[in-house]
Amino acid sequence: GWGAEVPELLRNGDWGYALFTAERVRREAVHQAPCLACHKPIAADSHVFTLKALKASASTSPPR
Repeated sequence: GWGAEVPELLRNGDWGYALFTAERVRREAVHQAPCLACHKPIAADSHVFTLKALKASASTSPPR
């Protein structure tokens, strides 16, 4: 049910975005619209800019 309040124009499946400080504290007051708008065009890649590179690396890395 995440994202029901986000307009379809910006909704990125069930992804939520966040910014963190250097102390690893989430900055709650940050508006997510710019993040959602930027990632929306890459829906085919699960909204992840580096998905293809991650998959390529995973397929060539030796098992742990």
